Amino acid sequence: YAFGQCSYNILKIGNEMRTIGVGVFIISPIGGPSDNYKGLLLGKRGKTCRSGIGCLALPGGMLEDNETIEELVRREVFEETGLTNILFIDHDQFQVPGVLAITDHLRFDGKSHLTLWVLVYCYGGIIINKEPEKCDGWQWYSEEMVRNIEGAYDTNTEQYYWTPLPLWKSILKNHFNI
Repeated sequence: YAFGQCSYNILKIGNEMRTIGVGVFIISPIGGPSDNYKGLLLGKRGKTCRSGIGCLALPGGMLEDNETIEELVRREVFEETGLTNILFIDHDQFQVPGVLAITDHLRFDGKSHLTLWVLVYCYGGIIINKEPEKCDGWQWYSEEMVRNIEGAYDTNTEQYYWTPLPLWKSILKNHFNI
């Protein structure tokens, strides 16, 4: 399948080159095993980031050479949060575990970029902010907290680039009610 493994971390479509990356929705029960309430893990982008300083964002990153999407997700989640106990949710739509949607858009630097939006469930583990220079910290956000992220519905804000809630709402409709 097309996105299972890439021999390069850049994909050429027509005459345009696109970088490939993932945004990882990590959803976990909050409050213990008897609580059905779920939370979404978001981090606050740190002062050394090229863009989005102070914005909330998902864990994620760019595909490396000869890396599968699953390897990319596991690597980025571990590198950023220290979490290893994640479960990919299978979706027939893209035949790649966890992928809910793919968007083709311009990055903050004006380059064309494909984002694979991936859903994983986290069942335990301690969150460690492994990149404190890039992230001011990780926090579980309830559905209501996500719905109330300032700027996440306004396409004119930098926060919208990092948490485009209208897109997320359609992607997560069966998994997280925002």
